[in-house]
Amino acid sequence: MVKPWNLWFVPALALLAVSGTLTAGEPPAWLPRYDLDIVLDPAQRLAKVKQRVTWTNRHQRPAREIVFNAHLHYSIPDKDVGLLAKMVEILRMAPSEAMSFDGPALDIRQVTLLGAVPKDSTQSVAARVPTRSVGTRFQYAEDNPTALVVALPEPVGPGESVTLELSYDVHIPAKKGRWGQWAGVTTLAQWVPVVAVYSEKGWDPAPFIPWHQPFHNEAGIYKVRVVLPKEQKLACSAAVAKERDLEDGKKELILAPTCLRDFAMIASDRFEEHTGKAQGVDIRVLALPQHEFYAKEAVKIISECLPVYNRWFGAYPYPQFTLVESYFGWNGNECGGLVMIDERMFNMPHMARAYLDYLISHEFCHQWWYNAVGTNGYAESFMDEGLATYFSHRIINEKLGKENMLLALPAGLEWLPNIRRDDFRNYGLIGVRARGEIFPTVQEMPKFKHLVNLSAYAYDRGSRIIGMIEERLGEKAFLEFTRHTYAKYQFQIMRVADYQKELELYTGRSWEDFFQHWVYGSGMCDWSVERVEMDGKLRPRVCLPRHRGKNTVKTVVLLKQQGGFNEPTVLGFSFKDGDGYPLRVPIIPNAPLLELDELGARVHSHASDDCKEATVRVEIDLPCEPVQITVDPDHVLLDQKPTNNHWKPVIRYRLTPLYTQLEETDVTNSYDRWNVIAGPWLFASAYSDPWFQRTPIAGAKIGVYRTQEFAGGAFIGYRANDRNIVAGVDGVWDHVPLPNTQVGFVLERSLAALSNGDPSCSRGVVYGRYILLNSSSLYLPPFEYVEVFGDIQNRCLPDPIVTLPGANPFNQRTSLGIHYHKNLMTPYWDAEAGLSLDVSYQYGIPIFGNNEQFHQVYGQVAMVKNTPDWLVPFHHPIGDWLRETRWAFRLGGAAALPNNGEFFALGGGDQFRGFDQQQRQGSLVWVGSVEWRVPIFKDVCWDFCDHVGGVRNVYIAPFYDIGDAYVNHQSYGPVAHAFGAGLRIDFAWLGLIERTILRFDVAKTINVNSPVQFWFGVQHPF
Repeated sequence: MVKPWNLWFVPALALLAVSGTLTAGEPPAWLPRYDLDIVLDPAQRLAKVKQRVTWTNRHQRPAREIVFNAHLHYSIPDKDVGLLAKMVEILRMAPSEAMSFDGPALDIRQVTLLGAVPKDSTQSVAARVPTRSVGTRFQYAEDNPTALVVALPEPVGPGESVTLELSYDVHIPAKKGRWGQWAGVTTLAQWVPVVAVYSEKGWDPAPFIPWHQPFHNEAGIYKVRVVLPKEQKLACSAAVAKERDLEDGKKELILAPTCLRDFAMIASDRFEEHTGKAQGVDIRVLALPQHEFYAKEAVKIISECLPVYNRWFGAYPYPQFTLVESYFGWNGNECGGLVMIDERMFNMPHMARAYLDYLISHEFCHQWWYNAVGTNGYAESFMDEGLATYFSHRIINEKLGKENMLLALPAGLEWLPNIRRDDFRNYGLIGVRARGEIFPTVQEMPKFKHLVNLSAYAYDRGSRIIGMIEERLGEKAFLEFTRHTYAKYQFQIMRVADYQKELELYTGRSWEDFFQHWVYGSGMCDWSVERVEMDGKLRPRVCLPRHRGKNTVKTVVLLKQQGGFNEPTVLGFSFKDGDGYPLRVPIIPNAPLLELDELGARVHSHASDDCKEATVRVEIDLPCEPVQITVDPDHVLLDQKPTNNHWKPVIRYRLTPLYTQLEETDVTNSYDRWNVIAGPWLFASAYSDPWFQRTPIAGAKIGVYRTQEFAGGAFIGYRANDRNIVAGVDGVWDHVPLPNTQVGFVLERSLAALSNGDPSCSRGVVYGRYILLNSSSLYLPPFEYVEVFGDIQNRCLPDPIVTLPGANPFNQRTSLGIHYHKNLMTPYWDAEAGLSLDVSYQYGIPIFGNNEQFHQVYGQVAMVKNTPDWLVPFHHPIGDWLRETRWAFRLGGAAALPNNGEFFALGGGDQFRGFDQQQRQGSLVWVGSVEWRVPIFKDVCWDFCDHVGGVRNVYIAPFYDIGDAYVNHQSYGPVAHAFGAGLRIDFAWLGLIERTILRFDVAKTINVNSPVQFWFGVQHPF
């Protein structure tokens, strides 16, 4: 009998035979034509451009104006400053590096109408000569400030053409970005004003979204002349056809006419060029000298990708491909005929080569899906990002295997935390869905709210949808279909509706339900293995030996799907003497009965009337007893509970000689199972709540982790702050009971103190937190939240040096409280501006050894400001340096009743730095601070251990602290004044994975006889 896979495609067999012969044709004759004359002056950060555009109306609707996507005219609206600052923070950049407030880079001097050609002209578009020259009006649309509208004296009718000439200057900001100059590299990408898409509905200009690529325009034929200084090496979208030297130390480059989606150029006198060739295509890689290793690896990666993509899609359409290193913030960025890779990617550890392999494979894939086959990037990012993400994972699966790690750790260090590519691919989508951010895969870009959500849905979810399409079609048919669509839509625009239509034509069946649920919707499915019987007996989810003497094992597997959509899948059987799942049974829930004689299987299915739920019974004679039975064994489906896909629970166990917080992150754990980790443990927190401080501990821990669900464990160790040996357990449930809530606990029992002078501190806390703004950091708490808590603890402060008469230490404390935290310091690791606020209240309950009620309130506000221009009005190198310095201010305090309690310590590394915690404890404390953060080394790249870590900025921070403490309204002495200085080191980890400030402070109280204090910490004290 015919295998059920083929049942999908019987109507399409004739098309299969034909589609393999389709080849890409010439670019359509109606495409816009761009003639660019560019004079680039990197020293002045200026480009002068004359741009001639010929546009042909191929629609019945006359055009009374020409509209350009002029994204260079973008200027940051005041209302978006905060959002964009957080977007660049996600990319591990500071706003001062990436955000320009100098106004639009584009300055159009003049737009001239050069002529029009009627429909019945015998001239080709390329040969048409302007017949007249008339200046014309232009303006920017009120509802879209990057839509340049050029008025026409007469409408352009169907089949008619018009030619315009734009004269404009580009003032290149000294920033990282698509257009900017940084560290001697000048970048102009997606910068040329291009004609917007026109249809029977009129013009459709794409609004500019600075945190992604909203590009939606027709391809065009570009003829380009570039003049620039001789020493500059140019990476651009087209091959150089002719080069000659000019006077005044300049050169002229004439580029070969090329059909592109956009024209990009990046220039620097620092570039070194590396070349290669694959299947007749010249490969150029321009990179900085210090990154020779990855430049050469990039040539190899492209050479490996190109033959595969040619086979999967169709021939790469150009004689040359260029990859260039640049400073623009994203990991990679596709342009017409060119890919940019961020400098920090080339600066990654060499052991991260597998990640760069994936990244370049992804961006190179966009030459087929974005550049050759265009999309509506503003409204349908899935149509290129989903395809590019899927095929880049597909090629890496073939090269390195699906389970490959992104870090090739050195011999002897394989125990360090690593990142499995499949976990990296899935954790983002799991996270945004767990936080309640549920979106359709396809919608206009602003509706995703920010980059994290867009990446999760357009990239991660989108790529999984493409994988499900391949699963339905089968590999051979899927690749044939892909080649067919590439050939048909090359240098045109393919929309989601077109993709669905082509699938329906190809297969001869409707794909409406599939697209409505997966593409236009946000749904999931949930297949689970409910029950397994063997030889008529219910088998538990533990491994049992097979009965001897039997030739086959009669097995019945009951499956359920209750996630909202009955997506077909497979049921896999794994056996002791073999790898993977060699025996696979197709599951088609809407087919009531499948008899699979070649597998010895019968599949009975019952689907609900709305096709949202299904029950499937699989009867099969197995050659031996399986060790595992799994539905969707290759993780093809978007399954909301992958842990229930297995017959026997799957757990990842990991022993490590060094257990750190890196073991408890989404990217270092398997997303589809529980993770159990054990080993010697080092813990240190980069923050402290006002009501509970997690202190450094060294010991051993057994931890349990489940992505976006739970993290916790049991431990024993030495607690450094109070020199206690403690045993404890901790845990936090994410998204319980609501998507934006957490519930957590910490219990620590003091087993011993190292000396009689050290407090014996046992404590237990439980809290519930509502998150208002999540953190983009891997180690900091959410940026804004409110929480309630309860705690039982001993007094954990050391005994004070001086105790005032009548003071009560409150050795036992039981309380309930509420805490509000807000941190809008941006960027979080080294704030250039922003505000932070903490406020809490605790009520002491006279139970569990606490004999007296008490009330505590705490508050602190801090802010960071750049040195204002009015304070340094002169322009001079010293003045410029002073304007780069920052000022940080802090005012905080705590108060308690009864007022004889020694509840708070004035001193500490995050409080009054002139005292330690033994000095001045009381029921009322207050502290104020001013800190001047002065850069002494900026934008350096001092890396170590193969770029695992590196210094990026170094600051000195003179500071002044003031404060006092009181018991019974009595001060311990005069108000204390301390002066000190700090060293701040801005560290980058693994290129751009994380950023941290390491600090060292020295302080001395000047009006009290006390020792000099030394403090070490992570992050600024406020």
